[in-house]
Amino acid sequence: QTCALPILGAWRNQQWQAKVNFDSLITTLASAGPSNLWVAAGDRLFRVAEGNAPAEVLQLPSNVVARVLLEDRSGALWIGGAPGGLFHWDGSQLSAVPTSSRLITCLYQDRENNIWAGTEGGGLNLIRRRIVTLLGQDSGLPVESVHSVTQDREGTLWAAASGGQLIRSKDDRWEQFPEWSGGSATCVARSEEHTSELQSPY
Repeated sequence: QTCALPILGAWRNQQWQAKVNFDSLITTLASAGPSNLWVAAGDRLFRVAEGNAPAEVLQLPSNVVARVLLEDRSGALWIGGAPGGLFHWDGSQLSAVPTSSRLITCLYQDRENNIWAGTEGGGLNLIRRRIVTLLGQDSGLPVESVHSVTQDREGTLWAAASGGQLIRSKDDRWEQFPEWSGGSATCVARSEEHTSELQSPY
């Protein structure tokens, strides 16, 4: 998700089409509804609609470099900084959310609308209705750095650790997935075509 140029473009009709130039490097992108995008560039956050100029909606604190964005089902935006920590923006107010590490590497919303934040060195954090649960090795999480997290259709949580381990939460306990033989896991995602199948990390 990290970009090397301050240019936002799209791949259409078998060619790259540059769309918008920014005056700062783009650090991450995220979906903003069915046809819009959130764009973090420098210390500013933009909403980009097809055919329109970017609309600046927020200036981030000076110590925050946005690395991951997630618009939840209510339309609120979660901003993960590396560094900077985790922030929640409801459209009018930006609030810092306490986490076990100020390096946020991934964000995911499960089917109960909980937010899961993977961190570098602080394990996996669960944010549930203004309650933050910090999961680390002391609470049974077998790793301390989580780079990707998702939930399958049966409700099982899966995560890829920085060391390449594939872990899952089964019966409210985290464990390393014993049947995984695909090498180093870097990313997990849910397949919509199967009721309870984990896609192979890539």
